[in-house]
Amino acid sequence: MKDFFTVFFKFLWIVFFVLLLWIIHFFNTNFDLNLNELGILPRTANGLIGILFSPLIHSKENINHILNNTAPFLILTWTLFYFYKPISWRIFVFSWVVPGIFVWISARNAFHIGISGVLYSLLFFYSIYWAISLWWYFQKNFLHHKLLFLEKNPVL
Repeated sequence: MKDFFTVFFKFLWIVFFVLLLWIIHFFNTNFDLNLNELGILPRTANGLIGILFSPLIHSKENINHILNNTAPFLILTWTLFYFYKPISWRIFVFSWVVPGIFVWISARNAFHIGISGVLYSLLFFYSIYWAISLWWYFQKNFLHHKLLFLEKNPVL
């Protein structure tokens, strides 16, 4: 049982971070703070601050926005910090900032909020990492064995 707690509660800060997202959502919704203005407003100087703050803000009109982001964030972030520990913080910061920059450069002229960009960036990282790993494994193992087979059994 100790191993279970070691594995799943090693990165308890992720749970506290999600709790912070819900607290921000609670205050934004119940006290009408209009935090959407801290989102990304493309191609404006004021919208640049949204690159840092937009993942923290979710739609106050629709709770599904934050509900649909909570479980994927917990799973994808835990996976990142558990399996890719040496590069996890670099990937996390990259996944936080780069999608925001792309939204600021290319999105329509409206406020953009939510942590979905971070989630899609992490999924992209996993997909590319796994594809390269599979390709490398295939190159290293399968092709090597095929070449050895051909050396031992030359084709006429």
